[in-house]
Amino acid sequence: MEQNINTTTTYYHVYTAGQDIYFLKTIDKNTEDKYLGKVSTDEEFNELLKANGFNKQFRKNFRSRFKQYISDIVDKEKYTNCAPMFTEDVDCNGLGVNNKIKFHFNEENLTNFGFRYAKPCLSIPASWYYMKMFSFKGAEFDFAVHWYLEPYKGAQLSIDLLDDDFCQPYDYQHILSKNPENICAHKVLEFVEEEMKKLQDAGILSGHVEGEYI
Repeated sequence: MEQNINTTTTYYHVYTAGQDIYFLKTIDKNTEDKYLGKVSTDEEFNELLKANGFNKQFRKNFRSRFKQYISDIVDKEKYTNCAPMFTEDVDCNGLGVNNKIKFHFNEENLTNFGFRYAKPCLSIPASWYYMKMFSFKGAEFDFAVHWYLEPYKGAQLSIDLLDDDFCQPYDYQHILSKNPENICAHKVLEFVEEEMKKLQDAGILSGHVEGEYI
């Protein structure tokens, strides 16, 4: 992740659609996809990444995932209708969260659920936060909810899904909009929806409809 004085955030990811390989680049909310090519072996995948300028460590991390996911099969019928929801225009707050989702502050409720208080740090205000880890075939992800006590980037509610291997967001919703059969993105989707349901059942969040953009 790169962040400049204008708070512009850029992050990258490589994802698979069967044997098709794509490079995903996001600058703030603007996402671009670049088709890299088609591969059938780990060696071809490594050469493809190398030819596109990815460094050795980056290639190593993605190759491990490529080996795990390329032969996986998902239930196509189960997920046929979920991807279009992610392509609709969504009104978001300054931190990229769907404005339909509301946060209900109650300190006792937050503490009982597992939220923790974080002191202000540099330009980031104090917040209450909740994190839950999810692991799939060696890849680890963090689901994080922050409620900032003062506006941060023009908003207070942040909901993120972070990829621990690369210390950056994992945009599973965008990936599913491009490739509804991506097994890793589906597993992450299921995990996030379970967490969102728990948060809504506890009265901490409201307004989210399962399958809609978060």
